[in-house]
Amino acid sequence: MTTAQLLVWGLVAFMASPPTDVAKLQADLRDSDVVARRRAALALGEMGTAAKSASGDLIKALKDKDAFVRRNAAKSLGLIEAPPEACIPALVKCLHDPRREVVEAAADALGKLGPVAIKALTSALRDRDPLIRQSTVRTLGSMGPSAAAAVPELIELFKREPAMNLRQRPSLRGEIAEALGQIGPAAKEALPVLRESLEDNRDRDYRRVAQLAIRRIERGP
Repeated sequence: MTTAQLLVWGLVAFMASPPTDVAKLQADLRDSDVVARRRAALALGEMGTAAKSASGDLIKALKDKDAFVRRNAAKSLGLIEAPPEACIPALVKCLHDPRREVVEAAADALGKLGPVAIKALTSALRDRDPLIRQSTVRTLGSMGPSAAAAVPELIELFKREPAMNLRQRPSLRGEIAEALGQIGPAAKEALPVLRESLEDNRDRDYRRVAQLAIRRIERGP
């Protein structure tokens, strides 16, 4: 066999391997060994869209008794382009997981699904749990301009938050301001409340974040 033929054969074998790997990893998600389940949940996400057929198994893994399996499964659902109609409700439920790392992974995964998840994320901004609100704010900011539809709800949350220094939790004003700045010019309706907030908060850290957000909204990235 020539070198060229070997290269072609290797390429074909590589392209053909993902389905086999996916099937093996899907089986590992049901393994009694927790380490095997953790690795499988993580590895499926690393395969990207090639592992899309594992969406159902990853959704089931969100209920695993092990927090790291749940976290890895949530992360992977955001990486494999899982069907939104199935995974969004499951990820929303994960926002109420007792473990912080699972909540943050679920919020991040919802963000990776794109604008289709905006409705679920804006609803999460009204949750009573401060961790859910914080994780959602950060996710919306990471989405940039594609989170423009969430701007009105972010403004309302900003108004509800007490005008406290960034160091005085649980105020989220600084993180909301940062998220609005990341959204950019599409968040221009937030400019009045951001400017007003500078009048009653002399904290240097907050002012730096809010002023940067205002500049990004006015001028773009």
